Amino acid sequence: MSHSMEKSNPTKARIVSICTALTILGVLIVMLSGAAAASTDSVDRTLSDVNVSNGSTVTVTTTGSFNSSVNDAAIVDSISTSSGVSLSNSNVSISSATPSGTIQQVTRSSSVVAQWSGTNSVQVTYDISIPNSAAVGSTINITGDVENRDTGEVTSVGKDTITVEQPSKSVTAPGNVSIPSKYVTVTSGSGQNAGGSKKKTVSPSNLLDAGTDFQQKNISPQTLLDVGTAFQSSD
Repeated sequence: MSHSMEKSNPTKARIVSICTALTILGVLIVMLSGAAAASTDSVDRTLSDVNVSNGSTVTVTTTGSFNSSVNDAAIVDSISTSSGVSLSNSNVSISSATPSGTIQQVTRSSSVVAQWSGTNSVQVTYDISIPNSAAVGSTINITGDVENRDTGEVTSVGKDTITVEQPSKSVTAPGNVSIPSKYVTVTSGSGQNAGGSKKKTVSPSNLLDAGTDFQQKNISPQTLLDVGTAFQSSD
């Protein structure tokens, strides 16, 4: 009697074996699911200019990429202003979302939201029109995130600030381009031309100043190109 009780129970052994196999399988599924979940590779935001005069327009492009396709991805850029400047809905316009996605502009232009499904990269581009009434020294601040809503991962894109400055006086320079006067050297005629019309040129020093301002995002690529054209056309 006791001898038969000591014998192993085949049914019980089989149940234990199945449970163990299911446990191992469950762990593997969890591990594989975690490994397969998409994560954010990179985020970025670029502005066409950060020091502007009132009445001008700044183009903002925010991008994000993931290491695999995401079913629910979003970009959320929040816009706030200092005293001296206020934005209405007409001051912010979304020009594109890539790939084509659901885009939304929240009341009072306080944020720009774009949402996508089934993609591994996202991009939204929008324009901010600086009101003519904006005070010199006032600022517009942009903060935001790229969101992987599949996993709940939220990656900050950081903060960018647009500052309203005194309008820069522009002059027509060599090459028939209009550029800020600070990049133009004006000299009076000499010799037989003494007392004649003043001559405008863009010197190597002027070009270097424009290059430095471009690196510091104080001028747009187009302004730098125009200064370069004027430099090449200067005698």
